[in-house]
Amino acid sequence: MKKQIIFLIIATLFMFSCSKSKEKKIIGSWEQQYFVKYDDDRLTVWTFADDQTVTEDFFYGSNIDTTIVGTYTINVNLGTCYLTVEGFGLDDGKYQILKLNKKFLIMQRVEFNGSINGAFSRKEFVKK
Repeated sequence: MKKQIIFLIIATLFMFSCSKSKEKKIIGSWEQQYFVKYDDDRLTVWTFADDQTVTEDFFYGSNIDTTIVGTYTINVNLGTCYLTVEGFGLDDGKYQILKLNKKFLIMQRVEFNGSINGAFSRKEFVKK
């Protein structure tokens, strides 16, 4: 019986500890990495703020072309951390956080407009 209680306590701590640490680590600016070479020197930067707003800036050369402001939440489901982004149009959705540390953010979209069909999108970022 003691082993079951200890296991339950450890599992509960694991499930809820992920969210707070991820919220702190994600704050700041992240430069999206592209796997294709574009001729127009494009750059996309996502900036996460403490107030759960996220800004997506699109640069072409050194000029900001477009800025989009949305919201984000981080939650945990069975020990897996998810980032939900709203207000970004085609980048909206629920992303599973695959890696988040001081240098890298790697996430994969698992849900788009409430559906898993056609949701796949992988994004990799480097901290600025």
